[in-house]
Amino acid sequence: MQPKKLNFAGLAPFSLSITHHPHVLPLEVNDSHIHDQCEIYINLSGKVAFMVEGNLYPVERGDCIITRPFEYHHCVYREMAPHEHYWILFSSKGNEALLAPFFERPKGIGNRIVPVRKDRLLRLCAQLERQNSSIEQYTAFFSLLQLLKEGSTPKETDLPEELQSILHRINENFRSPLRIEALAKEQFLSISTLERQFRTHLGITPVEYLRQKRIAYAATLLQENLPVSRVAAESGFSDTSQFIALFKKQFGKTPLQYKKSIHSP
Repeated sequence: MQPKKLNFAGLAPFSLSITHHPHVLPLEVNDSHIHDQCEIYINLSGKVAFMVEGNLYPVERGDCIITRPFEYHHCVYREMAPHEHYWILFSSKGNEALLAPFFERPKGIGNRIVPVRKDRLLRLCAQLERQNSSIEQYTAFFSLLQLLKEGSTPKETDLPEELQSILHRINENFRSPLRIEALAKEQFLSISTLERQFRTHLGITPVEYLRQKRIAYAATLLQENLPVSRVAAESGFSDTSQFIALFKKQFGKTPLQYKKSIHSP
Protein backbone atom coordinates (compact mmCIF):
# COMPACT_ATOMS: atom_id res chain seq x y z
CA MET A 1 0.00 0.00 0.00
CA GLN A 2 1.33 3.41 -0.96
CA PRO A 3 1.81 5.86 1.95
CA LYS A 4 -0.77 8.61 2.10
CA LYS A 5 0.63 12.05 1.41
CA LEU A 6 -0.78 15.07 3.23
CA ASN A 7 -0.41 18.65 2.09
CA PHE A 8 -0.70 21.33 4.77
CA ALA A 9 -1.38 24.96 3.91
CA GLY A 10 1.22 27.34 5.26
CA LEU A 11 0.39 28.98 8.57
CA ALA A 12 1.34 32.62 8.87
CA PRO A 13 2.71 33.73 12.29
CA PHE A 14 0.00 35.27 14.46
CA SER A 15 -0.40 36.84 17.87
CA LEU A 16 -2.84 35.46 20.44
CA SER A 17 -4.10 36.76 23.76
CA ILE A 18 -6.76 35.54 26.18
CA THR A 19 -8.23 37.52 29.06
CA HIS A 20 -10.51 36.19 31.78
CA HIS A 21 -12.87 38.87 33.09
CA PRO A 22 -14.26 37.34 36.30
CA HIS A 23 -16.42 40.13 37.73
CA VAL A 24 -17.27 42.93 35.32
CA LEU A 25 -20.13 45.32 36.01
CA PRO A 26 -21.85 47.22 33.17
CA LEU A 27 -20.64 50.59 34.43
CA GLU A 28 -17.00 49.46 34.44
CA VAL A 29 -16.64 48.83 30.71
CA ASN A 30 -16.71 50.59 27.36
CA ASP A 31 -18.65 48.11 25.25
CA SER A 32 -18.07 49.63 21.82
CA HIS A 33 -15.69 47.33 19.96
CA ILE A 34 -13.85 47.94 16.71
CA HIS A 35 -10.43 46.42 16.16
CA ASP A 36 -8.19 44.89 13.52
CA GLN A 37 -8.10 41.39 15.00
CA CYS A 38 -10.45 38.43 15.20
CA GLU A 39 -12.30 38.06 18.49
CA ILE A 40 -13.87 35.15 20.33
CA TYR A 41 -16.10 36.04 23.27
CA ILE A 42 -17.18 33.18 25.57
CA ASN A 43 -19.89 33.84 28.12
CA LEU A 44 -19.61 32.45 31.66
CA SER A 45 -22.33 34.45 33.44
CA GLY A 46 -24.44 37.57 33.19
CA LYS A 47 -27.66 38.37 31.35
CA VAL A 48 -26.35 39.92 28.14
CA ALA A 49 -26.83 39.98 24.39
CA PHE A 50 -24.48 41.01 21.59
CA MET A 51 -25.15 43.40 18.76
CA VAL A 52 -23.09 42.68 15.64
CA GLU A 53 -23.49 44.82 12.52
CA GLY A 54 -27.14 45.58 13.24
CA ASN A 55 -28.17 42.08 14.37
CA LEU A 56 -28.80 41.11 17.98
CA TYR A 57 -27.80 37.75 19.49
CA PRO A 58 -28.94 36.43 22.90
CA VAL A 59 -26.08 34.83 24.83
CA GLU A 60 -26.09 32.01 27.40
CA ARG A 61 -23.32 30.36 29.41
CA GLY A 62 -20.85 28.65 27.09
CA ASP A 63 -22.09 30.50 24.01
CA CYS A 64 -19.54 32.22 21.78
CA ILE A 65 -19.68 35.40 19.74
CA ILE A 66 -17.11 35.55 16.94
CA THR A 67 -16.16 38.64 14.95
CA ARG A 68 -13.58 39.34 12.29
CA PRO A 69 -11.52 42.54 11.88
CA PHE A 70 -13.63 45.72 11.74
CA GLU A 71 -16.92 43.88 12.22
CA TYR A 72 -18.72 46.24 14.58
CA HIS A 73 -20.01 44.70 17.81
CA HIS A 74 -20.87 45.55 21.39
CA CYS A 75 -22.34 43.94 24.49
CA VAL A 76 -25.91 44.82 25.52
CA TYR A 77 -26.60 44.42 29.23
CA ARG A 78 -30.06 43.18 30.21
CA GLU A 79 -29.56 43.58 33.95
CA MET A 80 -27.06 45.13 36.36
CA ALA A 81 -25.44 41.83 37.26
CA PRO A 82 -21.78 40.78 37.24
CA HIS A 83 -20.66 39.63 33.83
CA GLU A 84 -17.98 36.93 33.61
CA HIS A 85 -16.43 35.99 30.28
CA TYR A 86 -13.33 35.06 28.32
CA TRP A 87 -12.05 37.37 25.61
CA ILE A 88 -9.69 35.97 22.97
CA LEU A 89 -8.02 38.19 20.38
CA PHE A 90 -5.81 36.95 17.59
CA SER A 91 -4.37 38.33 14.37
CA SER A 92 -5.64 36.69 11.20
CA LYS A 93 -3.64 38.23 8.35
CA GLY A 94 -2.41 35.49 6.04
CA ASN A 95 -4.58 32.82 7.69
CA GLU A 96 -8.02 33.89 6.46
CA ALA A 97 -8.47 30.71 4.39
CA LEU A 98 -8.11 28.62 7.57
CA LEU A 99 -10.75 30.59 9.47
CA ALA A 100 -13.98 29.77 7.65
CA PRO A 101 -16.36 30.63 10.56
CA PHE A 102 -14.92 34.14 10.64
CA PHE A 103 -14.53 34.98 6.96
CA GLU A 104 -16.88 32.77 4.93
CA ARG A 105 -20.09 34.56 5.91
CA PRO A 106 -21.67 38.01 5.47
CA LYS A 107 -21.05 40.63 8.15
CA GLY A 108 -23.37 40.30 11.11
CA ILE A 109 -24.54 36.79 10.14
CA GLY A 110 -23.64 33.61 12.01
CA ASN A 111 -21.79 35.39 14.83
CA ARG A 112 -23.31 33.36 17.67
CA ILE A 113 -21.97 29.83 17.95
CA VAL A 114 -23.32 27.28 20.41
CA PRO A 115 -20.67 24.55 20.86
CA VAL A 116 -21.86 20.96 21.10
CA ARG A 117 -19.43 20.38 24.00
CA LYS A 118 -19.52 23.53 26.12
CA ASP A 119 -17.69 21.82 28.98
CA ARG A 120 -14.80 20.99 26.64
CA LEU A 121 -14.76 24.58 25.35
CA LEU A 122 -14.50 26.05 28.85
CA ARG A 123 -11.71 23.62 29.77
CA LEU A 124 -9.77 24.72 26.68
CA CYS A 125 -10.21 28.37 27.67
CA ALA A 126 -8.84 27.64 31.14
CA GLN A 127 -5.98 25.71 29.56
CA LEU A 128 -5.19 28.62 27.23
CA GLU A 129 -5.17 31.00 30.16
CA ARG A 130 -2.72 29.06 32.32
CA GLN A 131 -0.31 27.52 29.77
CA ASN A 132 3.10 29.16 29.35
CA SER A 133 4.27 26.97 26.46
CA SER A 134 3.47 28.37 23.01
CA ILE A 135 3.00 24.87 21.59
CA GLU A 136 0.50 23.94 24.33
CA GLN A 137 -1.33 27.24 23.88
CA TYR A 138 -1.64 26.88 20.14
CA THR A 139 -2.72 23.23 20.48
CA ALA A 140 -5.54 24.32 22.80
CA PHE A 141 -6.40 27.22 20.51
CA PHE A 142 -6.77 25.10 17.38
CA SER A 143 -8.83 22.57 19.36
CA LEU A 144 -11.08 25.46 20.36
CA LEU A 145 -11.40 26.57 16.73
CA GLN A 146 -12.47 23.04 15.79
CA LEU A 147 -15.23 23.15 18.43
CA LEU A 148 -16.43 26.43 16.95
CA LYS A 149 -16.48 24.91 13.49
CA GLU A 150 -18.63 22.01 14.73
CA GLY A 151 -21.06 24.21 16.70
CA SER A 152 -24.50 25.44 15.65
CA THR A 153 -25.31 29.02 14.64
CA PRO A 154 -28.78 29.96 15.92
CA LYS A 155 -30.67 32.81 14.31
CA GLU A 156 -30.33 36.30 15.72
CA THR A 157 -33.14 37.90 17.78
CA ASP A 158 -36.01 39.51 15.89
CA LEU A 159 -36.09 43.28 16.34
CA PRO A 160 -39.08 45.61 15.81
CA GLU A 161 -39.71 46.06 12.08
CA GLU A 162 -39.14 49.81 12.09
CA LEU A 163 -35.84 49.37 13.94
CA GLN A 164 -34.70 46.75 11.44
CA SER A 165 -35.54 49.11 8.58
CA ILE A 166 -33.53 51.96 10.08
CA LEU A 167 -30.55 49.71 10.81
CA HIS A 168 -30.65 48.49 7.22
CA ARG A 169 -30.76 52.07 5.92
CA ILE A 170 -27.76 53.03 8.06
CA ASN A 171 -25.79 49.92 7.08
CA GLU A 172 -26.39 50.54 3.38
CA ASN A 173 -25.91 54.33 3.37
CA PHE A 174 -23.58 55.30 6.24
CA ARG A 175 -21.00 56.70 3.78
CA SER A 176 -23.54 59.25 2.56
CA PRO A 177 -24.95 62.23 4.48
CA LEU A 178 -27.60 60.81 6.81
CA ARG A 179 -29.86 62.63 9.25
CA ILE A 180 -31.30 60.57 12.08
CA GLU A 181 -34.35 62.85 12.13
CA ALA A 182 -35.11 61.92 8.51
CA LEU A 183 -34.70 58.20 9.23
CA ALA A 184 -37.12 58.45 12.15
CA LYS A 185 -39.62 60.35 10.01
CA GLU A 186 -39.51 57.64 7.33
CA GLN A 187 -40.76 55.16 9.95
CA PHE A 188 -43.27 57.64 11.43
CA LEU A 189 -41.33 57.78 14.69
CA SER A 190 -40.29 60.69 16.85
CA ILE A 191 -36.61 61.12 17.62
CA SER A 192 -37.24 60.31 21.29
CA THR A 193 -39.08 57.08 20.39
CA LEU A 194 -36.31 56.03 18.01
CA GLU A 195 -33.60 56.70 20.58
CA ARG A 196 -35.57 54.79 23.21
CA GLN A 197 -35.89 51.78 20.89
CA PHE A 198 -32.16 51.84 20.14
CA ARG A 199 -31.26 52.04 23.84
CA THR A 200 -33.79 49.39 24.88
CA HIS A 201 -32.91 46.81 22.25
CA LEU A 202 -29.33 47.66 21.31
CA GLY A 203 -27.88 49.62 24.24
CA ILE A 204 -26.65 52.42 21.96
CA THR A 205 -27.97 55.63 20.38
CA PRO A 206 -28.61 55.83 16.61
CA VAL A 207 -26.05 58.64 16.29
CA GLU A 208 -23.38 56.56 18.01
CA TYR A 209 -24.17 53.53 15.87
CA LEU A 210 -23.83 55.58 12.68
CA ARG A 211 -20.54 57.03 13.93
CA GLN A 212 -19.12 53.61 14.80
CA LYS A 213 -20.04 52.23 11.38
CA ARG A 214 -18.15 55.09 9.76
CA ILE A 215 -15.08 54.67 11.97
CA ALA A 216 -14.95 50.92 11.30
CA TYR A 217 -15.10 51.54 7.56
CA ALA A 218 -12.43 54.25 7.84
CA ALA A 219 -10.08 51.78 9.52
CA THR A 220 -10.44 49.40 6.56
CA LEU A 221 -9.63 52.22 4.12
CA LEU A 222 -6.51 53.12 6.09
CA GLN A 223 -5.33 49.56 5.46
CA GLU A 224 -5.17 50.58 1.79
CA ASN A 225 -2.80 53.47 2.59
CA LEU A 226 -5.23 56.17 1.39
CA PRO A 227 -4.79 59.84 2.44
CA VAL A 228 -6.52 60.68 5.72
CA SER A 229 -8.67 63.43 4.17
CA ARG A 230 -9.93 61.03 1.50
CA VAL A 231 -10.62 58.34 4.10
CA ALA A 232 -12.68 60.82 6.15
CA ALA A 233 -14.73 61.87 3.13
CA GLU A 234 -15.32 58.34 1.82
CA SER A 235 -16.38 57.17 5.31
CA GLY A 236 -19.10 59.81 5.58
CA PHE A 237 -17.30 62.41 7.73
CA SER A 238 -17.70 65.96 6.45
CA ASP A 239 -15.22 67.33 9.01
CA THR A 240 -11.73 65.82 8.88
CA SER A 241 -10.75 67.27 12.26
CA GLN A 242 -13.77 65.66 13.90
CA PHE A 243 -12.92 62.38 12.21
CA ILE A 244 -9.34 62.48 13.52
CA ALA A 245 -10.55 63.17 17.07
CA LEU A 246 -13.16 60.38 17.00
CA PHE A 247 -10.73 57.90 15.46
CA LYS A 248 -8.09 58.62 18.09
CA LYS A 249 -10.65 58.18 20.86
CA GLN A 250 -11.58 54.75 19.45
CA PHE A 251 -8.13 53.39 18.55
CA GLY A 252 -5.77 55.41 20.75
CA LYS A 253 -3.96 56.67 17.63
CA THR A 254 -4.62 59.32 15.02
CA PRO A 255 -5.52 57.97 11.57
CA LEU A 256 -2.04 58.89 10.32
CA GLN A 257 -0.34 57.12 13.24
CA TYR A 258 -2.58 54.09 12.70
CA LYS A 259 -1.77 53.99 8.99
CA LYS A 260 1.97 54.28 9.63
CA SER A 261 1.83 51.44 12.18
CA ILE A 262 0.29 49.19 9.53
CA HIS A 263 2.47 50.12 6.58
CA SER A 264 5.82 50.63 8.30
CA PRO A 265 8.38 47.90 7.42
